[in-house]
Amino acid sequence: MCCAKVEKILSVLILIALWAALAAYAGGPIFSDELLYINIGLNNYQVPDYGNRYFHVYMQKLFMELAPNPLMGVRIYWAFLIAATALLIYWNARLFSKRSHIVHGLLGVTFFFSYGMISKYSGVTAADIAAMFMVTVFISTYLFYQRVTKGRKWALFLLGLVSFLAFKTKETTLFANVILLGLVFDKEGKFDLRQLKPLLKPLLLGVLASI
Repeated sequence: MCCAKVEKILSVLILIALWAALAAYAGGPIFSDELLYINIGLNNYQVPDYGNRYFHVYMQKLFMELAPNPLMGVRIYWAFLIAATALLIYWNARLFSKRSHIVHGLLGVTFFFSYGMISKYSGVTAADIAAMFMVTVFISTYLFYQRVTKGRKWALFLLGLVSFLAFKTKETTLFANVILLGLVFDKEGKFDLRQLKPLLKPLLLGVLASI
């Protein structure tokens, strides 16, 4: 088994172990907004003012429905967001450059967990945490598109899909779309709007699918 496969398998196993550990020792919601999101998910209320939080509400609802009780579902959901974000940060660091090393991925994860808010607000499923996860997924998809040679249209489709779902997690994620400017630069780093035209269709189809 090659080193790359071993690294992938190990990273997934570590994700599962980290997810379980975080869920076991997580706290719980302490703010009214988080309680509102939980209430909306449990009772299927319609709250138009929170329209750009609904993907967060739906994701949380899924975990609450599958868990033995809602509070445990919230803890498992929070742990998933943190663990999955850490895994994506690792692989983003690895994909960022062909010369990147395992050390770069580990450094990225270390910087992430050095952020005190993670432990301070353990188990608090604020929409900001879900937005963080969605932006990380968005960046991961963009890096994947830049690295692969096959299936690039599907990567663009996913970019459009994740972009809209991120926006429906929290509106501040809209600013993450600035990385899409990279699509209008050619391989030599020159600005070229002409190459954007064939990319628009799969991007827009992704947005349509997410709606």
